[in-house]
Amino acid sequence: PYWVGDWYNTLRYDLLTHIAYFAVDLYQDGSLGPVPNPSILINLTNLAHQNGVGVSITATNFSQTEINNFLNSPQVRTNAINNLKDLITNYSLDGVSIDFESPGASVRESLVVFMADLYTAIHNQHPLHIVTIATPPVDWWGSFDYQGLAAVSDGLFIMGYNYYWSGFSYAGPVAPLVSSSFWGTYSDTWTVNDYLQKGADSTKLILGVPYYGYRWPTVSGGKKSQTTGNGVALVYATMADSALKYGKIWEDTSKTVWYRKNIGGWFQTWFDDSASLFLKYRLVIDSMLGGAGMWALGYDRDRTELWGALEQAFGRNLRDARFVAVTMPETMAINETATVYITVQNSGNLIWPDSGHYNPYRLGAGTIGNGNPHNNQLPWSNFEYGGYSNGVLDQRAYLGDTVMPDSNFTLSFDIIGPSTEGLYWFEARMVCDGVEWFGDPLSQGIEVVAPGIAEGKKGPGGAPKRLLYDVLGRRVRKTNRPGIYFRTNGKKTEKIIIIK
Repeated sequence: PYWVGDWYNTLRYDLLTHIAYFAVDLYQDGSLGPVPNPSILINLTNLAHQNGVGVSITATNFSQTEINNFLNSPQVRTNAINNLKDLITNYSLDGVSIDFESPGASVRESLVVFMADLYTAIHNQHPLHIVTIATPPVDWWGSFDYQGLAAVSDGLFIMGYNYYWSGFSYAGPVAPLVSSSFWGTYSDTWTVNDYLQKGADSTKLILGVPYYGYRWPTVSGGKKSQTTGNGVALVYATMADSALKYGKIWEDTSKTVWYRKNIGGWFQTWFDDSASLFLKYRLVIDSMLGGAGMWALGYDRDRTELWGALEQAFGRNLRDARFVAVTMPETMAINETATVYITVQNSGNLIWPDSGHYNPYRLGAGTIGNGNPHNNQLPWSNFEYGGYSNGVLDQRAYLGDTVMPDSNFTLSFDIIGPSTEGLYWFEARMVCDGVEWFGDPLSQGIEVVAPGIAEGKKGPGGAPKRLLYDVLGRRVRKTNRPGIYFRTNGKKTEKIIIIK
């Protein structure tokens, strides 16, 4: 959010993929309010881009009347889309996130239509831009079509918090992990299951977790005490410091933490720490969701333990890959076409969406990094699941399906031998387009030769005969059978490859 100042300088960009800057007002006539603290947005975007992280703008409206008026007017929706496109261009952003927190049930379908039109327009502007929408932990009024919204966006940011809010009648966990008879039905696990049961694509779901909590005045210091007034929202850094002073308590039913103090009356503060957040990240992984998000970055100030929980859950290498099987010729004839089969394992902790998603994952040839000494020299074609070749240093083979962590996939395509003999390099690596190359590269030299006949010969000037052997060491007098042979005079050996 704009009010955290320059804390963006402390972010662990290596653990992030996208940041949504909060926020501009989206009015009922489709116009936008001014960008708050625009210099922060500019500096944040520059720093994020230097670290391979995308930045979106969040557009908000929290008035049900205004949201309904907005969504009921096709012309107003079009005006808003055009204004958002201009804002993205003017600030060199990577997309937009919509935050309508209280639309009425009557505009449920209109919200899907708006998001579909916005998705199309933003992706036409730039295919790698991202369009997301914030959605509630509980759809109290039936206003959100989770399945429909997931289908017409790049993701739903589930606001998985505020189960116990400022005005609640008793103090309790802001984001309980699981449901219980003690704390009630609603929890992060209940919410995730609700979205999945309503047909939302799991890979489009982003579970938001709280970096804030509430301090309530209470009747007593006992757990689940009645409140005597509204709670005050506090950021994580403030609560972590106070918990050291007053004693942090682990609440095992909700899997969250709290502390209490009695200074002129009882107060209870409930929040999430690194241990409870780690369990929420495990929920993301175990439910095969698209990812996790936080409200809000910067609320931990210069503390590092929440980054540690994120790193522990998802790993430093959020994206990683290894090649587990490769079928590829060692030799090819001039202009010969050969089919290669490559099996890759998703050895990271992020889901790889297919080429129909924002920032698709593909096998690529290009400037693949990782200290690789060679560039790809062979053209690709005839892709099994689609792909393209814009020259040997700009090629992609599409995956054709979503690949989950610890899963393998196999793809195939053709490579074409060049028109002259020599050693040529096949180079490939996994890439999240628009973000980064990752994993170890696949590097293999292929010798391109002209078809021919191999035979033993006498050496020049009466030198000893050069004898011909196959790869098993058997003497061969003369052959035109395809294979690899070695010709030697006892001092010098040459390799001969015969391609039919």
